[in-house]
Amino acid sequence: MMPLRPSNSQKYVAPAGRDAVGSLHIAVETHDGMRFLVSKWEPTPDELARLNAGAPVVLGISAPRHPVVFVSVGVPPE
Repeated sequence: MMPLRPSNSQKYVAPAGRDAVGSLHIAVETHDGMRFLVSKWEPTPDELARLNAGAPVVLGISAPRHPVVFVSVGVPPE
């Protein structure tokens, strides 16, 4: 997946010493009355082909407990 840069986002810089982690553009959005830090991603052509073939979207969280998250499909570009 390729991270996008939504117009309403701010750049979050990777923590020092985390070479494998890149910077990310994050927007603050409210969904069902809860505030979320939201990043938006575009699938590569290979990922899009796999999604169209029925592959699932996978969410991985590095934490001892699973935080509140959501995964959705955004609106297509105009």
